Amino acid sequence: MTLKEDDKKALIEYKITRAEETLEEAKLLFANNKLFGTVDRLYYACFYSVEALLFTKDLSFSKHEHVKGAFNREFANKGLIDVKYKDFFKEMLDKRKTGDYGNFIVFTHDKVESYLNHTEGFIGEINKLTMKLIEENKK
Repeated sequence: MTLKEDDKKALIEYKITRAEETLEEAKLLFANNKLFGTVDRLYYACFYSVEALLFTKDLSFSKHEHVKGAFNREFANKGLIDVKYKDFFKEMLDKRKTGDYGNFIVFTHDKVESYLNHTEGFIGEINKLTMKLIEENKK
């Protein structure tokens, strides 16, 4: 997908906003002990943030596995982002799938709190790289 620079910037900003709002939704769910919903929203907060990052390279995918693969290939595997974020994004995708489709799944409060804390760091780092790449593309 090739977008005009203004459209691309608007789409990136939209996805960053979605990531931040979705993280806030996760916090509300967590505060009300809705752990499955929290895990789902945490994954999607990460997902929207990664989508924004991929848009800096004019990349967009309709399948979650393809988003994960492009993130790994274009950023994590090239050392542009710490490999721990690659691992965390995979873990959150797996947890979201498990929570949606698994049977007899239990998420503990402590583990979900850990995911919440890691998601905040993940989104911060991904958004920082996204903004850096936008600035570099202006030059």
